[in-house]
Amino acid sequence: MSFTISFQAPQWLALLAIVPAVWWLSRGSMAALGGWRSRAANLLRALTLIGLIVALATPRWNNYSENVAVAYLLDQSASIPAEHRDAMLRYVSANVQQHRQATDRVAVIVFGREAAVEVPPVDFTPVGRHVETLVDQTATNLADALTKAATILPRDAARRVVIVSDGNENVGTSARESRALLQSGIGIDVVPAPTSGKQDISVESVSAPSVAKKDQPLEVRVVLNNQGDDPAPIAGKLRIVRKMSGREEPIFEEAVTLPTGKTVKTFREHPSESDFYVYEARFVPDNPAEDRYLANNLATGYTDVRGQGRVLLVEDMLHRGEFDLLAGSLRDEGLEVDVVTSDKAYSSLADLQRYDSVLLANVPRVAENEAGSIVSFTNGQIEMLVRNTKQLGSGLVMIGGDRSFGAGGWVGTELEKAMPVDFQIKNAKVIPVGALALVIDRSGSMAGEKLALSLAAAREAIKMLGPRDFLTVVAFDTEAIAVVPLERKGTGRTALARVSRIQQGGGTDLYPGMLRAFEALQQADAAVKHMIVLTDGQTPEADFSQLCRKMRGNKITVTGVAIGPGADRTLLAKIASAGGGKFYAVADPRNVPRIFMVEARRVATPVIRELSPPVAPQRVGESELLTGIEGSFPPISGFVQTSVKENSLVEVLLRSPIPSREKNATVLATWTYGLGKTAVLTTDAGHQWASAWQGWNDYDKFFSQLVRWSLRPMGGQGNYSIATQRRDTRTQVVIDAFDRSDKFLNQLPLRGTVVGPDLEPIPLRVEQTAAGRYAGEFDSVMPGSYFVTIATPEGSLLRAGVNVGVSREYSDFHVNLPLLKTLAGGVPRGGVPGILVTAEGELPFATTEGNNLARELNPFRRDLPAAVTSRDMWPELVVAASLLFFSDIFVRRVQLDLAGLWEKVAQVVKPRHTIEASTTLARLSARKAEFRGRHTGAEIPPSAVEELGRIAAKRRQTDVTAEQQTVDKSQDTMSRLLAAKQEISSKEHRDR
Repeated sequence: MSFTISFQAPQWLALLAIVPAVWWLSRGSMAALGGWRSRAANLLRALTLIGLIVALATPRWNNYSENVAVAYLLDQSASIPAEHRDAMLRYVSANVQQHRQATDRVAVIVFGREAAVEVPPVDFTPVGRHVETLVDQTATNLADALTKAATILPRDAARRVVIVSDGNENVGTSARESRALLQSGIGIDVVPAPTSGKQDISVESVSAPSVAKKDQPLEVRVVLNNQGDDPAPIAGKLRIVRKMSGREEPIFEEAVTLPTGKTVKTFREHPSESDFYVYEARFVPDNPAEDRYLANNLATGYTDVRGQGRVLLVEDMLHRGEFDLLAGSLRDEGLEVDVVTSDKAYSSLADLQRYDSVLLANVPRVAENEAGSIVSFTNGQIEMLVRNTKQLGSGLVMIGGDRSFGAGGWVGTELEKAMPVDFQIKNAKVIPVGALALVIDRSGSMAGEKLALSLAAAREAIKMLGPRDFLTVVAFDTEAIAVVPLERKGTGRTALARVSRIQQGGGTDLYPGMLRAFEALQQADAAVKHMIVLTDGQTPEADFSQLCRKMRGNKITVTGVAIGPGADRTLLAKIASAGGGKFYAVADPRNVPRIFMVEARRVATPVIRELSPPVAPQRVGESELLTGIEGSFPPISGFVQTSVKENSLVEVLLRSPIPSREKNATVLATWTYGLGKTAVLTTDAGHQWASAWQGWNDYDKFFSQLVRWSLRPMGGQGNYSIATQRRDTRTQVVIDAFDRSDKFLNQLPLRGTVVGPDLEPIPLRVEQTAAGRYAGEFDSVMPGSYFVTIATPEGSLLRAGVNVGVSREYSDFHVNLPLLKTLAGGVPRGGVPGILVTAEGELPFATTEGNNLARELNPFRRDLPAAVTSRDMWPELVVAASLLFFSDIFVRRVQLDLAGLWEKVAQVVKPRHTIEASTTLARLSARKAEFRGRHTGAEIPPSAVEELGRIAAKRRQTDVTAEQQTVDKSQDTMSRLLAAKQEISSKEHRDR
């Protein structure tokens, strides 16, 4: 049979024994119904009871299928030669064509670091010469492929997977996942895929002390490995570079010949500067064809050389030298200071590790350089800066000026979250607001990347506005539409959503869009009003000059952005010139977002508070960074207004007496952010607003103490040592702790943090493992640099760097047959073990014979249990029992008069009123004839006489019947009166 019925709770079927008893007992109560009604009601009641009992037993309908569904799992990782990867897909097509039956289905899954479905389950042969799905080839994750196969294979067929791989997994555990498949009845066949037999040189590691002291020698060790089947040595050149302070210096270079196995090269270093040293070792083979992978020929090591403290000062690229006075003052105080411009600040987290504090000195987030190019801090760079403080303990100080804080476009960034103040002003009474209008071309020519990037630019500009700034967005084609009518930004969520929904339209007419935006800006009560117009096409002639004059009269500035070669650049340049803004000719649409961010800064200028006459900031708090500074501070003529965060960790140390609202008058504030410290000085360092500070006796002391307060804490470093060691996919961190007498320090509450290559924090739990020794581990699968920070009870920070080279994918040279045999040898539930395709050591795809052998594998063989699909039957049984129950009630409660029912049916078929009408006509004719006979003496027809006779007889019968009924009624009345009289007489007699 192709189906069966099973019961999940068969014990309930025992209740069927009561059905005959119910039938027997119901016979007596049903007898009064008589005839067929009694038998029908009893039968319906029994069937209802049977249906409910069977439903309680939870029956299931089981369908059986002999079909087979097969998923081919193709290893696309780098350890498989490219020619073999293409051969895998050809093998699948040939194997399916040879063995698949008409109703069988086949799927293809490719995998590297992750798995992806190349072909979902289909009932035909997948055709393809190359794999279309791209996967990360730097790792092998067979476990993920097994999981996806179990997910996509249909359950109405017997299921099997065919693994085509070298078995060198380095992510996940396929053995564990295979057990889950076997438990589900999924069979596993294996076709081993060969690796390349070429030699490979890898730079396994660069080892250097995690911590060292300046002017003390240290040893650097480089481990190289020559592995493969060929024992021949490989010649090449080993080059070691030291990176520090933004410089690269080659410190070691020599020709080497590497025999099979590992080779260790050692050299000594004498660091003369405190810095975070990066040692990079690279091997370059003389003949690249002899080296299987070039990606694993590079490794990196780190050493933290401690000194007095190193500071990175970042200044605006367009205002070089503005903070030379400050840099010189810090150097005079014994700090090592590197000054860089904002366009060359840093590119990686490793670049920041050499610094104990970073100073952002009046630096905007985005600006236009002398060449007209837009330069900005990317979101990645901002995140590096914040991670360097929060997780790695570096200091971060922002110094004010007219291009910093909210005026510099830093609103809404991760940097704002790290500062003790918000860069937005939320009190309308304190500060005037700005208004921004965005006029965006949405014509048909803006389709695709241009419109998408233009909308992204609009969103970035919106994010830079303060919550009380006004905003309007107008989209135009041949008509203008106010996508965002003039309103305060608030959270900006509504405006961002509306802008994202802008779609392309028809033609191009800029004038209605500008006019509508101008009318909206006129209604805004704002100190600064600015408009940005963007188009990629030609627009009809209109009086733009007069419109621009009106806008200038209303103190509204206009910037024009021409995107693409088809834009009317001449017109937009005139509009920008007449509107007091800038003109941008954009060839690459990817530059549009940064242009909008630059222009949005114009609206942010109201956060600057000019003080005339200058006023001296007031000291409102005490801190170690103000120790030794006596008397009042010199006056300042301006600062950037901010809002103090509502947090108990924030300490406000200096405040301007103007404005009166203290929350928005902060000049100096500090707090602790994660493992690091951050501070804001909302005025400058003496160039413009704080020019009176240049001659202040405590200038050097104030700024040096501010910077030293923010430095990464390193006290007590000499009593601790930190080392790292990588094991497979995890890295171990070991800390040895001693007191000043070199005795072990036990039960210390050490806290660890790690920042990975993706800048995401990684948990690190540090526990004591021996006397004075503490250890912790973290996952380090992703290639790249990992930075470890350990916080000690004294407040010092221990640092170490770990470089994870390329994946282990590049170190596997042999097929992992033991794993593949284990996978194929598993027995699926109800089935037989799988098949491993090998013959005399030859592997498929390596030779023609091996490939032919692989094709002989029949994964569609019927040696797995037939697939069973089940569904519950109890819902249908409950419905049927309910219908039977109501039928039982109907039969017992409703009595049907079948004779009367038949008569009714007959009346419907042959209406009665037709017969009555004929009889009535006959009577009328007879009466009419009788009347005529009486008056005229004419002879009455026999038919009329006969009819009159019948009428008279019927009338007599009716009269007799009525009379009899009257008599009966009278007699009945008399009988009742006589009975009542007799009862009264009897009662009176009894009473006497």
